[in-house]
This record gives sequence, C-alpha cells and structure tokens, in this order.
Amino acid sequence: MRAGFCAAQAVELARQAVQVVDAGRHPGVNFGSGLLHLSDGLRVPAGALWLPWGVSAAGLAWLAWGGPRARRGLPAWGLGQVTLWAGGGWEINAPERVALWAACALWLGLAGEDPRAPGREDPWPRRFVRVWLVGMYGMAGMMKLHEPGWWDGTILAQALVDPWMGGSAAGAWMASQGSLCAALGRLVVAFELFAPVALLVPRWNPWALAAGVAFHLGVGAFLSVGTLGWTVLACYPVALSPTAWAALRARGTA
Repeated sequence: MRAGFCAAQAVELARQAVQVVDAGRHPGVNFGSGLLHLSDGLRVPAGALWLPWGVSAAGLAWLAWGGPRARRGLPAWGLGQVTLWAGGGWEINAPERVALWAACALWLGLAGEDPRAPGREDPWPRRFVRVWLVGMYGMAGMMKLHEPGWWDGTILAQALVDPWMGGSAAGAWMASQGSLCAALGRLVVAFELFAPVALLVPRWNPWALAAGVAFHLGVGAFLSVGTLGWTVLACYPVALSPTAWAALRARGTA
C-alpha cells in the first residue's frame, strides 16, 4: 500500500506542479474556494507555492524510502498538501479526499509495524481501511440509487463527452449507445451497493476487490478522475481478508 500510495501521489505532485506554474502566470485569479475558504482572505503568493510543494515532495520521498521512520514523511506531505489547497485556492475534490483517507490508514499501519517482531501486525489499520471503503462505496451507491440519470445512462453519457472529464473518441461512441450507457450506469450502482456488504464477508471479499479493480480501471480508461482510482487500488492489499491472504500464501508454498 505504501508503494502504491507514493506512486499515485507522485503523479499528483506532477499535476500540481503544472497548477503552481499556472498560478504564477495568473497571480490575480483564484481558481477555487480552497480549504475552509481561507484563500478568500489569505493567499499564498504564487511564487511561494513552490515551498509547500517542495515540502510535500520531500515528505513523499521520505515515505517512499521506507524504513522504520518512513511514517515521519506523512506529516510533511500532508502539511504541504493542505497549504497548497488552502493558500492556493485550489478545489478539494474526490482525489484529494481519498488521498487524505489513505494517508490516515498508512499512518495507523506504519505506527503498528514492529521491526523487532516480523509477522506481527496491528489489526486496526486493516479494519480502518475496510470501514473507509465500505463508507465510500456505500455512500456513493446510495446517492446514485435515487438519481434517475444513473439508471437511464444520461449522466454517464454526459461525462463521456465532457471535454474535461471524457472527450475521447471511444467515449463519444459509448455515449451514443443509450442502452450501453444505461447498462453501465446500473452496473456502477450495483457494484457500489454490493461492495460494502461483500468487503465484510470473508468468502466474498476477494470477489468484491476483483470487481473493484475492474471498476476503477474501467473508469480510468474512459474518464479523467485524476489519481483517485490508483490511490484506492493501493489500499486494496490491506482490504483483502486475512483468510484470503492465508489461502494465497498456502498456494505459494505448495
């Protein structure tokens, strides 16, 4: 999970570097409300945004390096990110929220590592990841359940042709197929309602995660959702039930 998280957030930092450059070219423009609307009255000068960006990059590199003190890189990464969002007036969207939840799980997990006792682990980080995923998928599914646009495919079709979110030739063709969009929309709702239950049932847990891999890769292939999917997938090894892990180890040693 740590390696996957660092890879996803390294991509996010590259994207943020473009935002910093853009902020320097348009210093008087506030691109979003930022965290707690702080940027409405307190803005970090555009050129100074490189400082929190560098702090965040250094913290991520520290975390990626690993070792017993890897956990100390997370506060630096988080401080840099919050400063960028608040002082730069950047919007807080799903990828940023997911990254913070994943960082909380990593904080708990790395705190529970005991290099003097290999094989021992704290069960709470694993439970934290499962509860978070259950809540994330469940809330998304419940909101879509009462939205007619997900059942008739119109919301998905609009996203596929949106120049910022979709815009690919394949997506445009899919958007023109009403029955296909309706079927895919219903499949999304079914997965987001099924996953919260299946993740908590050991026998169904691996199947829910396999469906989640297909879901996030499919979304990422046709829609621009940033690093959201990759950050979530980085958490999947932790969400796999201990029973499934034991079965995999048994097959590997057989």
